[in-house]
Amino acid sequence: MAALSSGADAVYAGGGAFGARAYARNFTDEELLRAIDTAHLYGKKLYLTVNTLCKEREFSELYDFLTPFYKAGLDAVIVQDVGIVSLIRECFPSMPIHASTQMTITGIPGALFARSLGMDRIVPARELSLKELCAIRKETGLELETFIHGAMCYSYSGQCLFSSFLGGRSGNRGRCAQPCRLEYRAFCDGRQISKKEEPYLLSMKDLCTIEILPKLIEAGIASFKIEGRMKSPGYTAFVTSMYRKYMDLYYEKGAEGYRVDEADLVSLKQRYVRTDIQTGYYDVRNSRKLITLKQPSYEGSKSEADTIPAMSAIELTGEAGFYTGEQMTLTLRAGDISFTAKGEVCQKAVNRPMDRAAIEKQLLKTGGSEFSIKNLDIDMADDIFVPVGQLNALRREALEGIKEALISGHTRGNETKPSYDAGKEDENSGAGSMKCSVLTETLPQLKALRPYFSKISRIYVDYSLFMRDANAVRKCLEGFESEVFMALPYIVREGDVGRISLPEYVCGVLCRSYEELEYFAGSDLICVADSGVYSFNKRACELLLEKGAHELTLPLELNIHEMRERGHAGISELVFYGRVPMMISAGCILKTLDMCGRQHEELYLTDRKNSRMPVINDCGFCSNRILNSVPTYLIGERKAIASLSPGHLRLHFTTESGDECTSVLDEFFGGAVSTDRPYTAGHFRKSVQ
Repeated sequence: MAALSSGADAVYAGGGAFGARAYARNFTDEELLRAIDTAHLYGKKLYLTVNTLCKEREFSELYDFLTPFYKAGLDAVIVQDVGIVSLIRECFPSMPIHASTQMTITGIPGALFARSLGMDRIVPARELSLKELCAIRKETGLELETFIHGAMCYSYSGQCLFSSFLGGRSGNRGRCAQPCRLEYRAFCDGRQISKKEEPYLLSMKDLCTIEILPKLIEAGIASFKIEGRMKSPGYTAFVTSMYRKYMDLYYEKGAEGYRVDEADLVSLKQRYVRTDIQTGYYDVRNSRKLITLKQPSYEGSKSEADTIPAMSAIELTGEAGFYTGEQMTLTLRAGDISFTAKGEVCQKAVNRPMDRAAIEKQLLKTGGSEFSIKNLDIDMADDIFVPVGQLNALRREALEGIKEALISGHTRGNETKPSYDAGKEDENSGAGSMKCSVLTETLPQLKALRPYFSKISRIYVDYSLFMRDANAVRKCLEGFESEVFMALPYIVREGDVGRISLPEYVCGVLCRSYEELEYFAGSDLICVADSGVYSFNKRACELLLEKGAHELTLPLELNIHEMRERGHAGISELVFYGRVPMMISAGCILKTLDMCGRQHEELYLTDRKNSRMPVINDCGFCSNRILNSVPTYLIGERKAIASLSPGHLRLHFTTESGDECTSVLDEFFGGAVSTDRPYTAGHFRKSVQ
């Protein structure tokens, strides 16, 4: 109500499940239904957040969860999981779907992928520039929605496993514990490069774009999004009213007449923000100015005392008719919507006839309702009498009727419920013997594979190796007679994928995003969707296969039972060994510390427990990877894995030396069931929240 009364055109709300703020006091089903009706009554829209990844056993609940809101006229859902998109398209075909920023859409191919799924609007990655946003809108025709105010994530949304692997609370499941807000130290080649007084290397300043609002409007962005859940109603009202005020100012006076009052800017800074504000990635690729560095605690007013304006009354027009021997009538109109109430038969006055002013006085009494009646025309005979109680009853019926008419124009009929076998483990999840694939990111790692060529069925070579020294890669692969794949970048933007050159002997690609899957689908290459192209459930698997993936990678946040329930293990790879990418970020540790371009051998972060997390700079495409302090290694789970029978077991080498790779390969091919090296089994036996 605070948002609507302060000028919002639409509100996203979370229900009791499937939303990305699991720890918020979300709406009950009854509250959501009332919220939908209230929004529609005032000519606004209510969107539902269904923007988490859905495990197979949860799918049976999804249809029943959505059905009452769909029937009530829910205006759209915002979604991350492509399996959920598939279900909504089948069961609720008239429901608009918005692509969540959690889908990590970073360019035109990703937007086209979303459009092919029937999605109406995309919320692209927060990291995109205005130039990139304009290109997406122009080439796809899709509506774009972008964030203009509120908290920011250091990682590309949807590509963060930090909270999940450190504490079992997944950001992809709405339970992020925000480890990026903690203290870290940065080291380069063994020397600390971060300052003691600036330890918050991953903590983003809050976003505030009110000063650049004209640029955003002129870019053609369809919807501006204020991040506001888990904030107070006062905060919501104030921030919404500020942006409404300045959007209206732009439309009244244009960019030339647009000026932000300094007092308003100060007030925005004081309301629940981290130390300072910034304008986000709209005009920078990455920058030190985006990071708090010093204590990122909230400062200033938490806006509990801010005034929350009352909703303005909905203005109605109408006419009433009173004729002897006929039913009295009152018709009320709101725009194109009207309702006519009929009352008792008008009687002829015995003594004193009814006065027009007296009738009008009773009919205009709308106190306590959402309405006010303007321009009421009364047509009446001169000799009638109507009791006041009948006039009041006529007015109440008309007001209730027009309210119902305004709401019911959005309601829908029922849809067909799909059949499910969810929650049952797939007894035939795998087929045939498991093969070994190895992913390498350095030449020493690739050279270490040579003695094992006959045992490896597929080698993934990181794209950066091809870019640095394609001839050396070819030489290392001499004698390898099985499949060579290119592991594509985790993030591609601005046509990046089109400038990746694949040697003729590469037969497939490891796709890390929807951008890459859309770009390479339909080519002669074998497309393997990596773990970050999430296939959490059977529907997601089937849709990705339909859209061009030939094989999948088992998600890193599913345990073995959930993997079985998901099925498709026979055409899926399981990451048997490798450091999990905890964050994929546009932010750069070296850039933040004014060391961009510096050559180095080793870059890493340490946390409060002195855990050492390697950082890999992808300077070719300007992104950073923060890796887990220890690798995931399923060496003690061979028997369980055999029962799952995935198509491939993948060994993913990142920072390992050639000798370390040899040691892991010896253990793997030697059938070892334990190791002395530090490792984690990840979520293989633990269910992520």
